Amino acid sequence: MDPFSPLPFHLLQSKGQEELLARLDELRDLGFRRQLALPQLVVCGDQNSGKSSVFHAITGVPLPTSTGLCTRFATEVIFRRSDEVSVSVKIRPGPDASPDHRHKLGIFSRSHNWLQDIPKLYSEARLIMGLISDGRYSLDILQLEASGPTLPDLTVVDLPGLINRPGHHQRIEDVTLVQGLTEAYMRNPRSILLAVVSAERNISQQIVLRMTKSCSPRTMAIITKPDHLEPGSTTEENFFARAKNQDTPLRLGWHVLVNNDSNERRNRHFQRDDMENLFFTTTWPWKALSPNCVGIQSLRSRLSKVLLGQIESQLSDLSTELQQDLDMSRVLLKKLGPDRKSDTAQRLYLTTIAERFQALTRSAAAGEYHDSYFRYHPQTSMRRLRSVIRNWAEDFATDMEERGHSYNLYDDTTSDGPPQAPDKLSPDSPQPVPRSSFIRGLAELFKQNRGRESKGLVNSQVVCELFIRYSLKWTSMAKSHVYELWKKVKRFLDDLLHHVAGATVGEAILREILDQEMSTKLQALNNKIDELAAPFKQVVPSTLNRKLTAKIHRLRAISGPNGIDDNLEDGADLNVYSEILDCMETYYSVALPVFIDNVAFLAVENCLVENLEDLLSPSMMAQLPTEQIERVAADSDDTKLARKQLADKVKVLELAMNSCRRCEMTGLQSSAQNYREPSKNNLNDYITSDTPEPPPDEPPTPDTSPPETINLPSNTNHAEDNSREEESTIQSRSSNESGRSVSELSQTEATSPSIMSPSLIDTISTRPKSPTRTESSSGGSRKGSLLKSGFRKRILKSKPASLISEDKSRTSTSTPDSERKPDTSKRTFSPETSNFFIYSMSIS
Repeated sequence: MDPFSPLPFHLLQSKGQEELLARLDELRDLGFRRQLALPQLVVCGDQNSGKSSVFHAITGVPLPTSTGLCTRFATEVIFRRSDEVSVSVKIRPGPDASPDHRHKLGIFSRSHNWLQDIPKLYSEARLIMGLISDGRYSLDILQLEASGPTLPDLTVVDLPGLINRPGHHQRIEDVTLVQGLTEAYMRNPRSILLAVVSAERNISQQIVLRMTKSCSPRTMAIITKPDHLEPGSTTEENFFARAKNQDTPLRLGWHVLVNNDSNERRNRHFQRDDMENLFFTTTWPWKALSPNCVGIQSLRSRLSKVLLGQIESQLSDLSTELQQDLDMSRVLLKKLGPDRKSDTAQRLYLTTIAERFQALTRSAAAGEYHDSYFRYHPQTSMRRLRSVIRNWAEDFATDMEERGHSYNLYDDTTSDGPPQAPDKLSPDSPQPVPRSSFIRGLAELFKQNRGRESKGLVNSQVVCELFIRYSLKWTSMAKSHVYELWKKVKRFLDDLLHHVAGATVGEAILREILDQEMSTKLQALNNKIDELAAPFKQVVPSTLNRKLTAKIHRLRAISGPNGIDDNLEDGADLNVYSEILDCMETYYSVALPVFIDNVAFLAVENCLVENLEDLLSPSMMAQLPTEQIERVAADSDDTKLARKQLADKVKVLELAMNSCRRCEMTGLQSSAQNYREPSKNNLNDYITSDTPEPPPDEPPTPDTSPPETINLPSNTNHAEDNSREEESTIQSRSSNESGRSVSELSQTEATSPSIMSPSLIDTISTRPKSPTRTESSSGGSRKGSLLKSGFRKRILKSKPASLISEDKSRTSTSTPDSERKPDTSKRTFSPETSNFFIYSMSIS
């Protein structure tokens, strides 16, 4: 037998919500318990505000309310949905607990039905926590856990009361401790805060409303002890305005409860819900509030919507996370491919990889980056191969122009001096040399290469020898640059194979096939560069460029003394040397672009990039020997294990996605079938009666006069037409709003002023006050008032509890106030209120 079946948790769960919880159990069984954290209701408020009574009314768990027991530490009542019934009691140490204290708390454990013995448990917990004196508080938390088939997955927390002013046994440290504990629960995003506000104290002096400002979207304020207010007082009006969510509006709204005192709790004949219902149906102005925002039963209904909305929010986040994880797992599983046990399956798998490899390589080399492989990746720039090659070619040309020559000659006849060296001068950078000094140094070279030419004429062999020395770094620089490009192409292929084949098979293909092929390409590149540099190392340089001769003649025409003193004895020879240098530099300026282009096109394009996609082709896969195919494509033990794990994960994720979709559909159906959002124009969702308060000593009399006998002003017909149009609009809107999510319903409760039209708000605000209210304010007595406990005593004295239950049953079957016909003999109308009355009748 379930010992917790008497608890009213079935009132927190509709049929649709029970089905939703069953779906959530499926997700938790699949291993997603962490992602679906349990929601929790946190009951907080100032001292003596009625927190424990609210806790008891919601959960049915009777926390002790004697002085010093229930307000000194936090209590978490944790409910779990389970097929088996189990209970446990433990104390969770506070964050600053010492090791000895933790050990002492760890000994405290109970496994019996704590519901029957809560006062004793509290006394024992208080002693173990060391709360001997009345003024002490503790950060230790008493946890009462229960599991059963009728319980929801929910945690309800009762916190110590916030201290406004330290009393005789309280310290400033206690104030800070309680506020810190409350703020810790408030910061938890899965906490729904029930801020309990006592009507006995000035609302501006209650700390809890100030503390909940930072988390107001998750806060519902609960007004307690409205029967203790002075009827007609300003304080009552202030609390009534907040109950309508007009002053200090909250997203989850406000609610009003009537707490029972300790004497009533000890009276076994006392029926709390009956007394509360009687108060809200007979007491002005509280009877004018919507039934949605008064009483414990409607509070449970509102909380069920709020909790369901939180679950829906978690489901939405979980659904997105599951879909992303599922997509990634499917991609990884596809890369691993199917089981490859036979040679045919292995060749087919490699053929598929080769086809994908060829397509992407061809696109990358052509600069066509339409495939998703070339986007949305940290290595995107490296994957776009044609861009890599173009950038390399520009860098190569720039470097050859700046550093390809062995000497950096400058004119020393000017006052500018040598050119400014770059910030980063590499060891192989051209060394600055004065032009005149370099020319004088050509004497030895000229003597070594004399031929039959006459004195004063230029020897072409000397020009060639000088050019070879001047371009000595071409080959090494070209090979260095080409090797850097080869490494970039190799990295591109490595990344591509890992993408299309996965890490294991990709590495095997690189090891067995591509590494050797790429080594061959590198050797071909080096051989091609040697071939391209060979013509520039011949004894007699030659070129078909006709511009070379024109440049030499133009240079001779404009050249001057070149910094050479003609009075010197060897001035004629120096002029020859200068002309040799000019010829060499002119030839160099023509030969360098040719060499750069040859390296870029004949070496790189022909020997490296061309046919790059053929390094791995389907035809090659068909010709590979069986032994090599097996080494490349056979499943390793790690691959088999990874495939099995991924396959199992995909199945679980697919089941979880299906469960998630069913949960979402269940939540939508529950929202549409069990909950209706209050219509913007339906005042009966906000005001249940427009009947003025009856005079003193007169019980409220239902109106029975038909609406046809009412004498209305001239604009009555117009008001009736408007009311019919608005009624049809409401009906059409309600059908559209029935499918809205529960999370939206919880945010727009009946008490929210934001969903009322401005005209209706104005109508309510301008409605004349009750005559009885005027009499009361002018000094008239109000014998029917519920001041303090007079209402309770009179009701209990005149009627036993059994009759109260009977009255409630008769009241539930009688015609509601909203459906009663108005009494024209007692009601007066004004043009300002007639439209409002007709509107209320029409939508009733």
